[in-house]
Amino acid sequence: MRCFPVPYPDELIYSLVARAGIRSAITSSKQLLDEVYGDRKVIATVDLPSHLSSISEQLVNTGRFDVQQLIYEHTMFPIYAPFVDESIRVRAMERMEHCAKGSVHLMLGAPASIVKTSDDFCVCPACVAEQKQKFGESYWSRLWFLPSLPYCPEHGLLNKSTTSYHDSRHTYHACGRIQCQPFLCNHQNITEQRFAYLASKAKEVMCLPAQGSPTQHQWSLFYNHLAHDFGCGKGPKQVAHDKIADLVVSKIVTPELTINSDRDTNWLRTLFRRHRKAFSYLQHLTVWCAFIPEMSASEIIKEVKSKDKVTVSIPKDNAQLVPNPSEEKRELWRHLIGNAPVKRARKLPGGGALYAWLYRNDRDWLLAFNRVHQSQPHVRQKGSTPFSRTV
Repeated sequence: MRCFPVPYPDELIYSLVARAGIRSAITSSKQLLDEVYGDRKVIATVDLPSHLSSISEQLVNTGRFDVQQLIYEHTMFPIYAPFVDESIRVRAMERMEHCAKGSVHLMLGAPASIVKTSDDFCVCPACVAEQKQKFGESYWSRLWFLPSLPYCPEHGLLNKSTTSYHDSRHTYHACGRIQCQPFLCNHQNITEQRFAYLASKAKEVMCLPAQGSPTQHQWSLFYNHLAHDFGCGKGPKQVAHDKIADLVVSKIVTPELTINSDRDTNWLRTLFRRHRKAFSYLQHLTVWCAFIPEMSASEIIKEVKSKDKVTVSIPKDNAQLVPNPSEEKRELWRHLIGNAPVKRARKLPGGGALYAWLYRNDRDWLLAFNRVHQSQPHVRQKGSTPFSRTV
């Protein structure tokens, strides 16, 4: 196809094909499918499209945009990838390259998830204005289509249309041709604050580079250790689900995640037990918001992958002979503590994440250092009193 457009940052493949139709003045949906894919039966899919090898071929002259890059930078796949088994991640990408026949959604658990993708178009008016100023046209950003999270990480609540992209199976709607109305929510100030955190963390997950997924066993260990690290343990392996619920309930912003404490199988209890299935990104992010809000998504994924690795025990007598890998983190914590008490230091930018890292990886040193620091009395200048003044 001549004059096929180059994707803009975070532009969905769906939007790219819609712009290709406008650029080539094609008004027939079937003709557009024939020009782009060579197949008139392709379904116009917003989140997890297939036939991406055809899109990659259209962009071959750019020297970029292989299938993996298209998947990770221009679809909603990254929001699912870290939370499914590696075998499923690889097979889903293979299906997206060619004809998937709807199997990708099933493999990633989207239809069965309690966190649903909206059927309606959403748009951020501020982003649209910036797009038009920078590129001369608007496009559908994938950050507007986060399941159950109608919030732009940069500008706030989205506008929502009454038009569903399922109205026509083969039609690609351009961004500039859909009218949207402001999204309304109850208790807007509180909800927006929580939305803002979740949307920013979702953006971090979306921007993670292509990488292997942690196993479900590693996710199980991560959440078990997380509960114990924050005083929600009960015995060596069990966790106190009531304490966990007390921390997490206040962070829930969508009705889909409402927890029924009377049910032993609610999603929060299941998340902190042995993982037998994948959970949605929003369930993970809600728990992160309650326990480790300062840690970045990349740090969390790295921490999860470190679980269940073989470690070599070192006798205490010889411990001092081994270089301490966390010395840099220790020095950063010393610097924070030199300017503020422990509790206040944890609330400083980066302090919470640093404390969490040291607690998991260098706990003995951290607790000993904090005890010494807390036990030191405040030293006043000689001869001064709380009410002394210069005469």
